[in-house]
Amino acid sequence: MWVKICGVTTVDDALRAQDAGADAVGFNLHPNSPRHVTSDRAAEIAEALTVPSILVVVHRTEEELGELVQEIQPSWVQLHGDQTPGFGAWLGTPVFHAHRASPGVLARIEGARQLRFLLDAYVPGEAGGTGKRVDLDLARRAAELGDLILAGGLNPDNVAATIRTVRPWGVDVASGVESSPGVKDVRAMQAFVTAARDALG
Repeated sequence: MWVKICGVTTVDDALRAQDAGADAVGFNLHPNSPRHVTSDRAAEIAEALTVPSILVVVHRTEEELGELVQEIQPSWVQLHGDQTPGFGAWLGTPVFHAHRASPGVLARIEGARQLRFLLDAYVPGEAGGTGKRVDLDLARRAAELGDLILAGGLNPDNVAATIRTVRPWGVDVASGVESSPGVKDVRAMQAFVTAARDALG
C-alpha cells in the first residue's frame, strides 16, 4: 500500500514523515490552504527528501507550473482544477490529477484517461484538505478505473477499514496526522503508515 503524507510545511516535518515510512511527501502551494508554503520553502523540502516529493497546485497555468517545476524540482505534480487531458505533459515531470467527489466524478475520471489519479471529498469552494470523507461505495467504484489514491478524512483509526473496503492503490493523509493545521504529529504519522500497510495482511 502506497502512502503519501501531504501538507507538510517545514523541512523537519517532511523528514519526520519520511522517517515514519511515507512513500511520498507532499507540499501545497495553494494560497488559500492552511498548509500553504512558498515556492522557496517547497524547494527546500524537495531537496531534503530522499522519498518522492509531490508538488500540489490549484488552478495554475502551464507557464506558471513550468516555472514552479523548474524551481522546486518535485518528483511528481498533483493538479487540482479543470485542466484538460495532457496538461503539463511537456514538463518531463509525472503529473496526476486530483478529482473531487462531486456529481459526475466517475465520468470525469474515465474521460481524463489517466492510469493514476487522486479522489478527495467534495466541499463547495474548497480544493481539498478539508478532512471530509469520500463515500466509500463511490471510492470503490473509482478504484476499478485505475490506480486510485484515496484522500479525504483518513486518519490512523479509520484508514485500515477504509483500505479493506475500497482497495485503493494508495492513500493520502494531511489533517488526519496533525496536531494543528500544518503541524504534523510524529506518532500519528507512524500509526497511520503502520495501519495502512497492515490493512490487507
